[in-house]
Amino acid sequence: MKIDKLYIFLNGKWIPCGVLGHTEAGGDSSSEFAYSKKYLELKDSVSLDVHALPLAKGKIPTADGYIMFSGIRDASPDGWGRYVMSKKFPSSPLSELHYLAAAGPDRVGALAFGPDTNGPQIWTPEGWIDYDIKYLDLQVNSEGIERVANNDADKTGAYQAVVNNGTGSGGARPKANVIWNDRLHLAKFSISTDPYNMPALEYATMMLAKNCGLDIPNIYLSKALEREVFLIERFDRDKENNPYHFASALTMTNIAESEYDRFRYRELCETIQKYSDDHKRDLLKLYKRVAFNIMVNNNDDHLRNYGFMYNYDGSWKLSPHYDVVPATNSTGGACSLSLSLEGGKEASRSNLVNSCRMFQLEQKEAEEVFDEMQSIVTGQWKQCFKDASLSDDDISRFEFSFIEK
Repeated sequence: MKIDKLYIFLNGKWIPCGVLGHTEAGGDSSSEFAYSKKYLELKDSVSLDVHALPLAKGKIPTADGYIMFSGIRDASPDGWGRYVMSKKFPSSPLSELHYLAAAGPDRVGALAFGPDTNGPQIWTPEGWIDYDIKYLDLQVNSEGIERVANNDADKTGAYQAVVNNGTGSGGARPKANVIWNDRLHLAKFSISTDPYNMPALEYATMMLAKNCGLDIPNIYLSKALEREVFLIERFDRDKENNPYHFASALTMTNIAESEYDRFRYRELCETIQKYSDDHKRDLLKLYKRVAFNIMVNNNDDHLRNYGFMYNYDGSWKLSPHYDVVPATNSTGGACSLSLSLEGGKEASRSNLVNSCRMFQLEQKEAEEVFDEMQSIVTGQWKQCFKDASLSDDDISRFEFSFIEK
């Protein structure tokens, strides 16, 4: 089924925002968007992309180098979600509009999509249908994800349940949205080909981040089919599970994914200064997150792994910390970050401290913050790993990842 336009809705109340069009032409694909007149007349209307989609009349095309507006692309699934969709629609080539249409209401943030102005719907192999949210339990998800990952197409069981449910969440790891303690959570699962216990590893690292005073969501570690499951409470949902508007740092910095030379913390700091409701608070939070990435050897600190939450007063705030997993390090030497500091991408104390001015910190304060956190990480990481039931082999595997940098 061809989809050449989508109507976009916002914020749980499903306010119609406008119409998104897309032309699929390989590397020359492009999109355009036009806000509706009624949306522009609202007193609390929100830009869907602070750089590319200003609140203005008329059709707005994507800039060169962009297939889709970044602020809208944030609502689309990534690696795992797109892989599952390829199983759900095996005979249909999928465009960016198809991914947006099929992702469903549990996507990141507060955007929703439909074929007309009547409200959000979800696109399925049978066509457009109203939202019918069904949450699978951890056991069904765990079995189904293993089967989907290994292309073991049990068409009547857990495989098909996971394929039918899909996921609109970002990231490459297997995951699903579940209800846990009466709240919406993102559950991350392991599969048999994992080299180590990935859910327990991420849980232990995030607990270590919490011990360092970082702002993290509520997290839990459970089990399904004798494997750990890492559960993260959705911080882009309120107490009634209504969505908050969210934008990735990639969107907020106005950097294209192909602009590798612009992947720098300076741009992120400048964005915080421009848009945050309390830039001193958020710059300090960011500094601590970079310090923590260095201390645990997390080299996945790219611009989609930082985000902003909209305050509905025109300002934004840095989202809680997420997606932090140490990489193995065979030597204990300094590794590389994804985003550059003033001295390049070297993951070291000296590089971060020497970059302290971009975070509006004096060198002494920067050193004190780093050293206090380093003491916690060095002294507690093994216990956090043990508390998460990681094996002695896994602890040994990451020994050099936690050596002082």
